[in-house]
Amino acid sequence: MLEYMLGALVATAAPSAAATVPKPVVIAPASKRGAAPDMAAVFKMFDKFFPPQPDPDPARLALARTTAAALVPPGSIGKAVGDMMGGMVDRVLDMRASDFPAAKAKSPAKAASADETFHQSLVAKDPHFEERMRLTRAAVTIEFARFSAVIEPRLRDGVARAVARRFDQRQLADINAFFATDSGRALGNQFLGIWFDPDLMRSMMAAMPDMMRLMPGSMERIAAATAHLPKPPKRGIASKDKASRH
Repeated sequence: MLEYMLGALVATAAPSAAATVPKPVVIAPASKRGAAPDMAAVFKMFDKFFPPQPDPDPARLALARTTAAALVPPGSIGKAVGDMMGGMVDRVLDMRASDFPAAKAKSPAKAASADETFHQSLVAKDPHFEERMRLTRAAVTIEFARFSAVIEPRLRDGVARAVARRFDQRQLADINAFFATDSGRALGNQFLGIWFDPDLMRSMMAAMPDMMRLMPGSMERIAAATAHLPKPPKRGIASKDKASRH
């Protein structure tokens, strides 16, 4: 859904930029694919991965609901996602065709146009671009608020139940006392947004080369853990043996 909204924002406000930026994979609506998905079956499978948990202690859950309200204040999801996507659109519009490795200018004219930002190119082609962008941002912000109103109550309930199982009443009281301070309220209001912060994203991406270097050794050690066991039977052979016994 987030990828779709980002693609819609870029495509609506900046169609030619959207043509250059790799498009997200969007699953076609059920009406275009045929029968609607069986959501009961989907949730039944989901329950296998994340089975329902026992209800937490009522006293701890009551305290944990205060904690959850501090961590997920009203409107925080819409603001966090909206800020992230708005920033991404701004950065896309500040890019040039020459920023993409596959972009190769074949003529002086194309070389000059490749040095323009998408924003400059779009403003030159569309006299209504700035107004179109302003109205699109406003509409997307409203939609994020609608999504947020649906998601947040459920997220707060999930956070409260998880927190209530992990912390006792004394700990929860201490946590809530902190969130009642100015510093605690400031942290709660920014908590979700921190996970979309460019510095955090860059830190995670910076770890990827080291993770890739570790991967071959990890795979070897994982394989070595069962190397002393006989090879598992092949599916085809197992099926044939089973059929021959009947």
